[in-house]
Amino acid sequence: MKIAIYIRSVTTARGAEQVSANIAIGLAARGHEVDFLVEENKQGWIIDKLTASGNVSIVNLRAGSGGRLVHRLFQLAAIGRSLFLPAGAIRPDRRWLRQLLRLVYKDDPPIYALHRYIKTHRPEAVLSYLSYPNLVLLMASMFDRSATRYLVSVRNHISTSAE
Repeated sequence: MKIAIYIRSVTTARGAEQVSANIAIGLAARGHEVDFLVEENKQGWIIDKLTASGNVSIVNLRAGSGGRLVHRLFQLAAIGRSLFLPAGAIRPDRRWLRQLLRLVYKDDPPIYALHRYIKTHRPEAVLSYLSYPNLVLLMASMFDRSATRYLVSVRNHISTSAE
């Protein structure tokens, strides 16, 4: 089974990044073909750990992600499509739209690069962790007509979040 794991950054190497790397190595050890998708240069101890395992491919979504105009048009199309989601899928007050526009303008998510990766590599499942990668993955999934399954997840450590 081909599986992709999408995490924004591994330079900080906090909890979600470590968990995603361990899951990638574990799935690869069980015979799955695993791609680890990041948005930065391939460096850091987690990348070293993944390459040392020998079974996980590292894919930088920012490297050669196509033309700048296509990239921005794809972001605008994702915002446009999100306007027509079913009524129960989004908050009725439309505050989410301002937050989504801010995310696209400020963080410049690689929606087109992620869509292109899914279209060309055809993973059976794509996993993402943390809010930003989850949102980018869900925006990219709006353009996908394949049988790829998407699993978005946010984990929190109860004792530290209660402080």
